[in-house]
Amino acid sequence: MAKRIKYPVGIQTFEKIIKEGYAYVDKTELVYELVTTGQYYFLARPRRFGKSLLLSTIQAYFEGKKELFEGLAISHLEENWDKYPVIRLDLSAYNPKQENHIEMILDTQLSRYEDLYGIPHPDISYDQRLNRLIYSLFQKTEKGVVVLIDEYDAPLTAHISEPPLFEDRRNILRSVYSNLKSMDEYLKFVMLTGVTRYSKTSVFSGLNNLEDISTDYNFSTICGITEVEIKEYLQQGIDEFANDLGVESTKLMNELKIHYDGYHFTKDKTDLYNPFSLIQVLKKKDFGLYWYQSGKATLIVNLIKDTPNLLSRELNRSVGENLLSEIDIATSSPTALMFQAGYLTIKDWNPITKIYTLGIPNQEVKEGLYADLAVAGLGIAPAVLSTSIWEVKSLLMKGHPEEAFDRLKSFLGGIPYLVTQNKPEIFYENNLFLILSLIGIDTTVEWHTSEGRIDMVLKFPDYIYIIELKLDASAKEALNQIDSNHYTVPFSYDGRKIIKIGVNFSSKTRNITEIYISQT
Repeated sequence: MAKRIKYPVGIQTFEKIIKEGYAYVDKTELVYELVTTGQYYFLARPRRFGKSLLLSTIQAYFEGKKELFEGLAISHLEENWDKYPVIRLDLSAYNPKQENHIEMILDTQLSRYEDLYGIPHPDISYDQRLNRLIYSLFQKTEKGVVVLIDEYDAPLTAHISEPPLFEDRRNILRSVYSNLKSMDEYLKFVMLTGVTRYSKTSVFSGLNNLEDISTDYNFSTICGITEVEIKEYLQQGIDEFANDLGVESTKLMNELKIHYDGYHFTKDKTDLYNPFSLIQVLKKKDFGLYWYQSGKATLIVNLIKDTPNLLSRELNRSVGENLLSEIDIATSSPTALMFQAGYLTIKDWNPITKIYTLGIPNQEVKEGLYADLAVAGLGIAPAVLSTSIWEVKSLLMKGHPEEAFDRLKSFLGGIPYLVTQNKPEIFYENNLFLILSLIGIDTTVEWHTSEGRIDMVLKFPDYIYIIELKLDASAKEALNQIDSNHYTVPFSYDGRKIIKIGVNFSSKTRNITEIYISQT
């Protein structure tokens, strides 16, 4: 009987993973390329995407721990295995509710290295203290110092919606980060990682020599897991899980791909699986919203909820590269924040127009995000959706839209008044989209055609529904708009039956008051 795989859930230390026999997806060829082709790096990736393990691997490499890399790709590339002093700072444990916590973290971590190398604790600013530590280590070892900073932005992201606190934390960190450039002659390698890419003038100021590899396709797979890597390092786990479920491994892989794959952070077309969720699901042998539920999406949910047309706009958004590259508290774009936090990803790239198309990565993010939006925007929890609303999908699948919309009207009538009063037309469109998506209907909003924009398109194996919405107007007018703008043309060769639906919402009753249906 084959030995069961040990999955490193919650373990981010390279040395522990190797010594204790946990599964490790070998990224050391990329690590070797990183450390031998540059000196100053910055990498942004969503939370729990492998950044800490990457820095831990780099730390072990520079500490010359050759024995840990035996059998890995880098063992065939590196010959010297020189040892360098390493300073690693980790801000991921920052607690926004604890006063002076950033100072406590810096003091504790700098003290550790000062004690390790027998250096007195000086009563000076943190940036001067770090510089003094770097210089002292250089003098003691006669080797360039390696500085690794994990989750550099945690104290900033925690206060992104609180400008005064954000500015205070930014000033502290800017003094520490920016001063590194003045120590260039004493440094061997520097790398900072985080979730967000704040502008260099905003946080790094003088540290303008960082090479940002966040959207560099040469390092696109340095965090995350590819399908090729799953087959090479985790196939045994796939086979065991599939066997427990009584299904073929290929069928299980298809489900894993739908739920946890689909991330792209660069122009590279290689799909990336969320490593946190993938490891969790293989260990627990149960599908779940592991990554999504491991952190609060409150800021993202509020951004969408408080921006009426943001939800529909973000699901298929075309943007320029600059929009994704950096954010700041004063000019932060919801799109940039959602992309960097992992709620949106690159779906396509046009090399001619230099335009990216963004979308939600996979089913895990979609399900979790829509569920939170339903609670925040509609005052309902998906777990308590009534039987009647679940029947909507079945009725539409069978080609019975009138009965389906009767069920929708009944459900919408139960949404609290305070949630729906004084809302624009797009609010009702978003609500309808959320409800249909929550019950598993393939729903697209704002479908662009040569003559206009379709409010909503629903797709089923045998039917395509084209829906136009109005507020305090006429459902017949909505249906006429579908015809006059020739909205059915893009689907005329699809082969499925096309059903056109005009819908009117009333701001007074906050519900559907009229529908017109026509089939082609």
